[in-house]
Amino acid sequence: MAVDRRLQHGEVFEVAGQTGAVGHQLVYGGDFSTTQQKGIRGGTVPPVGETFPTRAFPTTDYTLAGIFLQDELSVLDGTLRAYPALRYDYYELEPKTGDPLFTGTAPASQSKSHLSPKLGLVWQARDWAGLFFNYAEGFKAPAPNQVNNGFANLVSNYRSISNPDLKPETSQTFEGGVRLRGDRWAASATAFTGEYRNFISQVLVSRNFTAASPGLYQFVNLNQVRIRGLEGRAQAELGHGFRLNVAAAYARGTQETRGVKTPLDTVDPFKAVAGLSWRDADDRFGGQLIATHSAGKAQDRAGGTCGTTCFTPSAFTVLDATAYWNLARQLTLRAGVFNITDKTYWWWSDVRGLSQTSPVLDAYTQPGRNVAVSLTARF
Repeated sequence: MAVDRRLQHGEVFEVAGQTGAVGHQLVYGGDFSTTQQKGIRGGTVPPVGETFPTRAFPTTDYTLAGIFLQDELSVLDGTLRAYPALRYDYYELEPKTGDPLFTGTAPASQSKSHLSPKLGLVWQARDWAGLFFNYAEGFKAPAPNQVNNGFANLVSNYRSISNPDLKPETSQTFEGGVRLRGDRWAASATAFTGEYRNFISQVLVSRNFTAASPGLYQFVNLNQVRIRGLEGRAQAELGHGFRLNVAAAYARGTQETRGVKTPLDTVDPFKAVAGLSWRDADDRFGGQLIATHSAGKAQDRAGGTCGTTCFTPSAFTVLDATAYWNLARQLTLRAGVFNITDKTYWWWSDVRGLSQTSPVLDAYTQPGRNVAVSLTARF
């Protein structure tokens, strides 16, 4: 059981103006949230070697705060726009100590802040074509359960351990692309590259999985990480209520430690999704046929968690069909048939780190053919 008590607030303000031939649209604001994360593992019969109740992580007060300032500069009659921006982030992580239900390493506190600049450019070259470029620096605070963790599965001989030295993740990203549009269609393509410092990733520190030397999972900082990729999407109105949507994404990642480069195994293989939808003119009912394709994970990109013995899932394509019927203005019936061809497949993100001989591989497969029906009432 987990309890998440949250106080969250955010405000955004806008101010418009003109300086000579340059138009301004100033946007500023902030956000604040404080969360108490609290969880307990309990039940009537604990697993072998365990006692109930216990905690997998300590009760933690987690505060996130940020303020930002952005100006939209418009020149050349609005065909060229620039978006300079600046953001300040702060976080504080304060676990409760002395809890007898948490048997992991003594929990650690953290608090840090960061200033991140950003610049965006958009050039509307034609009514039907535009180019864009973005540079951004990012900041990602570690989560409480990444810093302090004490979960153990004694039956399967593995544990997840704390990392009190875990640092926030920072990044520099560049992206550029083109947007095209017509009367009944739109398309875009984007290329991006990102360089990360102290990239946060969960790794398998020890993989013996024996009672004397259990497998150890831990969130760590990877020294230098680079991720590059391409994304594209398109949609078209085909007439008579039909619409076609297509999207695809490809990324490749590497990490470097003391001059040695290795694949970043958290990057998913190439993925493409295509959907053909239809709805009647009054939007009373409609449906969609969706095809999802994922490439297989190459063995040489599986990373170092299990070397050449890693299980790498093959490519697959899955078909889903969904439909809806608005029975009344506030009542909607939805139904779907998923994995229509009853395909056996795995997502790489689910099996990353498992060996080819793992006896639990089948437990990570996605559901076979299944049906879902729901009724939604809005008041």
